[in-house]
Amino acid sequence: MNDDRALLIDKCGEIVHAALVEIRNLSYGPGNEGRINALADLIHNVPRFMVGQDEHVTAYLKEDFERFQKEHGRTAPYLRILDMDRAEFDKCYRQARWLWPEPAEAAT
Repeated sequence: MNDDRALLIDKCGEIVHAALVEIRNLSYGPGNEGRINALADLIHNVPRFMVGQDEHVTAYLKEDFERFQKEHGRTAPYLRILDMDRAEFDKCYRQARWLWPEPAEAAT
């Protein structure tokens, strides 16, 4: 696997994570069904790309996120994640920044 694909897979993992968190948070309130549906529809093929089953996902992913953001307002991290270079992505998403102690630390 080349470095560009590996980075894109890592970015897609963060995007799916962020989208699932948003979907979960939206599910707590009434009237969010449309946004939940649109967000789930937007990301449902991303895991297939990540495991090498659908290489076409990336061809429309950025365009679809741009459309989603225009239609639903509120800036979400999805486009920002896609546009990050490796150094910025690593700084934002690859630093150890747990909000709880690591299992080995918790046992001591």
